[in-house]
Amino acid sequence: MDRKREDPACPGKRGNGMRESDAVERDRPIGGYDVALAACDRYEDLRVEAALRSALDAVDGLAFVRPGMRIAVKANLVTALKPDTAATVHPAVVCALTRILRELGAEVVIGDGPGGIYGAAYLRVVYDVSGMRRAEAFGAKLNDDFSVAEVEYPEAVMAKRFPYTAYLSKADAIIDLCKLKTHGMMGLTCAVKNFFGSIPGTQPKRFFTAHDMPIMPCVFSLQRSMIASALLRYAV
Repeated sequence: MDRKREDPACPGKRGNGMRESDAVERDRPIGGYDVALAACDRYEDLRVEAALRSALDAVDGLAFVRPGMRIAVKANLVTALKPDTAATVHPAVVCALTRILRELGAEVVIGDGPGGIYGAAYLRVVYDVSGMRRAEAFGAKLNDDFSVAEVEYPEAVMAKRFPYTAYLSKADAIIDLCKLKTHGMMGLTCAVKNFFGSIPGTQPKRFFTAHDMPIMPCVFSLQRSMIASALLRYAV
């Protein structure tokens, strides 16, 4: 990062909005930030792509991508719901990410383990209804490998062994493409919660109920659909 570059709108600040004296002597992304937010007021393809590029550039988020890499995009595709329900990742976001990754020379595979029978018949419906088919036009492949693998972690307190969707093992890297929304059992679902979808089909539910995890109470009095609609407006 060029630490001498200044923001012309505010002398004394670097172009990323940070004062020279604010620089922290540690490894940072090229953009100078650890977290990036980008406003996007509607799900129009060009607006979404511009916002996504802005956020990724701020943290140099795809610096790890090399030509020929196989990138698994673990999307939140909880079930067969249309994009306007705000329950799944919007296809405009998936298409924008696919376009960017393809520009970098990566192979893109989009997948999830939605709450249902983990197989071709059910996933075809999920892909169709959620709008994921659009990403194929930008060079993405929708996961059609429905095999299941198992991982062991003897040091764990409770979940010493659990199954996962095997297509993730074939990737060189995994991008967690989550959806900010409410959740009936956890209160809120974000990035970490999204990886419960790496456990196939209906099996994640037993990990919710069998383990001593704190449950975030839902303090909203509005119905979940209304909350989801509000998040749809303000969050990519």
